Amino acid sequence: MLALGVFPDVSLSEARELRDNARVLIRKGRDPTKQRKAEKASRAEAGANTFEVVAREWHAQRAKALEASTLRGTMARIEKHLFPWLGTKPIGAISVPELLAVLRRAEA
Repeated sequence: MLALGVFPDVSLSEARELRDNARVLIRKGRDPTKQRKAEKASRAEAGANTFEVVAREWHAQRAKALEASTLRGTMARIEKHLFPWLGTKPIGAISVPELLAVLRRAEA
């Protein structure tokens, strides 16, 4: 058994499409339930490795080596110039040209 959602959140046409996708997975020898759990775990992992999470970890590690005023200023600039564009993106999904564009915008 595979739960596809609750009506009316999932329309009949959406449920049919999800059913068809599950059947394709079964024909390929994959378990749709395990596939869904793996995708959910992957999304959770990506959410834990966003630019903002990694930047805040880096900032916390620098706390031992820098003055409090320097730390506050650094985080304020990161929050103002980087988080609005990169904060929610997974680290692995940020491309070099994208990062360069954000840094040039901050520099200007």
